Amino acid sequence: MNHKIDMSLKKIYFTVKDGLAGKMEERIPLSLKTHSILSKFIYQRQMVTDKMGAREE
Repeated sequence: MNHKIDMSLKKIYFTVKDGLAGKMEERIPLSLKTHSILSKFIYQRQMVTDKMGAREE
């Protein structure tokens, strides 16, 4: 397993997983930061999807 490449994604995954499991109090700063990153990521993916014509108006 290539540790360096996977680190940031794993950090996001585990933080979200912990948040969903109700352990958010343990990692509030990281959770807030990750939420911001995930929001941007999801928004960017949505923009790409829209540009590809998946959105119908």
